[in-house]
Amino acid sequence: MIRKILISLLIVATTHYFLGCVVYKDGKEFNIIKLEGKDTKIHLVVMPDGNVHSFKKNSASVIHRVAGVSGTTKEGAMVFSPLDEIKEAYTFNPPTNLSVDSLIADTSISFSGLMLKNGTKIDFNESKGKFSLDQLLIRGVTDADKYIEIKADDALYLVVEKVDMVMSFAATIGVLVGSLTVAILIALASKKSCPFIYSFDGEKYVFDAEPLGGAISKAFERTDYNKLKSIKEIDGEYKLKITNEVFETEYIDEMSLFVVDHPENTLVTMNNDGSIYALAEGEKVEYATDEDGRDIKPFLVENDLVAWQTKMPFHDQNRTKHKIKFGFKMKNGAKKARLVYNVGTTHWGSTMLSEMLETPRKKFRGALFQSRQKRGI
Repeated sequence: MIRKILISLLIVATTHYFLGCVVYKDGKEFNIIKLEGKDTKIHLVVMPDGNVHSFKKNSASVIHRVAGVSGTTKEGAMVFSPLDEIKEAYTFNPPTNLSVDSLIADTSISFSGLMLKNGTKIDFNESKGKFSLDQLLIRGVTDADKYIEIKADDALYLVVEKVDMVMSFAATIGVLVGSLTVAILIALASKKSCPFIYSFDGEKYVFDAEPLGGAISKAFERTDYNKLKSIKEIDGEYKLKITNEVFETEYIDEMSLFVVDHPENTLVTMNNDGSIYALAEGEKVEYATDEDGRDIKPFLVENDLVAWQTKMPFHDQNRTKHKIKFGFKMKNGAKKARLVYNVGTTHWGSTMLSEMLETPRKKFRGALFQSRQKRGI
């Protein structure tokens, strides 16, 4: 109950956004419907095949368009005519008049122009006009100065500009309580797993690692290795802080710091047994497919905002996970290779573990109560 009250207080405090600093970040949005008619900055539309449409600043939006005809006139103006305003369509070569019913029956038909019920005539350019049924669209001008319209159902997800809740909160009231305190409050309220590791970068302690994720019992006890990106040597010393900021009991038996000297332009990494490697630039993914053989390479070739993610078919009890098959190009003379990967989970992971641990306890209590009732206790 205390944690819920704290969460409520923090949510109320976010009204400070509008009185102080607001920090934005790029985030994914799968529920495109809720963006309809809103002033949301859409940066990218990621398609299921990995292709990306990048839009100019403030040019893209999500709209609900009724059935009608869209196109570009010979003068270069983009127009849209609703279905109830159209009398008929026509083509020049060969000269043909097309009824509204024929356009509805075959939405693939393209035509030279429109005659509206009010007598207005619209001639389209060489791209011609297209009839579309009632639908949700993502439309805008791309970085290549091309106007496009994409069916919302055809997109995998959008990359949009969102308010960074934690950073905006910290920026607004940080002068009063300090941004570190705010981060701790947020963690206490919402996070549910793992210790926090902070590195001293010469000026401040920076959140730098979160080891031992999912180690919720002695059976999952293990050693974790984390790269500390922010730590710096100050007067011959490295400073770290370990904090338990969550409603849980944590056990750490030992901590060690490895400092590695390595050649320039090499990547230092470590495997699960603690062996350290300095690796030259590796080969990028040559091919990648999912369990159905679909090509998903475009998602995996760069470390960018375009990430592979799907909507799991929860109604299909026989499919509970996805599989990815990778292939890499072998260098001449190479007889073996090392696979370097960096994977993790989001806040959803710790929430899932928490719910999993709480559910059996609730069911057990209910069953115990029922059994006592049967015995007459």
